[in-house]
Amino acid sequence: MFKVMYAANGVGLAAPQVGANVRMMVWNPDGDARKWLSEKVLVNPRVVGWGKDTAVDSEGCLSFPGMSGLVRRATSVKVVGQNLKGKEIKMKLSGWQAVIFAHEYDHLDGVLYVDRLEEGEREREEVAERLKELVAEYEGDDPAL
Repeated sequence: MFKVMYAANGVGLAAPQVGANVRMMVWNPDGDARKWLSEKVLVNPRVVGWGKDTAVDSEGCLSFPGMSGLVRRATSVKVVGQNLKGKEIKMKLSGWQAVIFAHEYDHLDGVLYVDRLEEGEREREEVAERLKELVAEYEGDDPAL
């Protein structure tokens, strides 16, 4: 998953994005494979507490190439999960890492960042046009679309 993430110039990736039906995510806030000590893997994550403070910032997503938009996220989160060997991990994340975690955690629950865009963001020309293009690209591939 890290190879896919780095190849797409990402900082995080959830297993469902690559077709794996498991609750697992990876991230590296540096987005740089050479900084492998910053890599995080979390299996079966559970949020045990969201911080009260929030911030709005621009987000993109590997599932929606070529677009970005403003999203409000908590600036801190407490998380429990497992590493790849099944050992429990507890994390307190803040700032950029909290945003990355929240974005990838949403994927595990079938929520996409476009579902969380701030009011008016979907209507912005850049976002609206890119969403139309993506729908057109994938129309016909799946009868559910």
